[in-house]
Amino acid sequence: EHSVDPAYRRNPKAGWQFADSTLKVIKKLVDSQSRPLWLPGIAVRALPGHTPGQVGFQLGKERPLLIAADALHLPALQIRHPEWGFLFDVNQAQSLATRTALLAEAAQSGLRLAGAHFPFPGVIGVTQGPAGLGFRNAAMP
Repeated sequence: EHSVDPAYRRNPKAGWQFADSTLKVIKKLVDSQSRPLWLPGIAVRALPGHTPGQVGFQLGKERPLLIAADALHLPALQIRHPEWGFLFDVNQAQSLATRTALLAEAAQSGLRLAGAHFPFPGVIGVTQGPAGLGFRNAAMP
């Protein structure tokens, strides 16, 4: 068992990673108020393209939520046109590939996406309809 996305683990430019045996030790670490330092159910996912080493954090299993960092900036535009990148994407081709794969996964699996640049309340679900991909508010059950 490990909580680091396998794609991130295989990336030779990964900023940090550790052996699965190390995770067993880390899971036992607590802060000064006895709160765990490693939270179960949180997975780190590589989201390359916008900035070197960009990652997102996926929470939960029943209604998973991915804090998608800057993989997606403007859902109202980029869900229908993922090729419309962002000026500050360091690697625009990689950013497009990440965004396209992420949107397809979210539409197929129900993975909710959260982002700092998303409209209130900041959590969306990607939908597949006759006209292509769309999105809806997904903050509430």
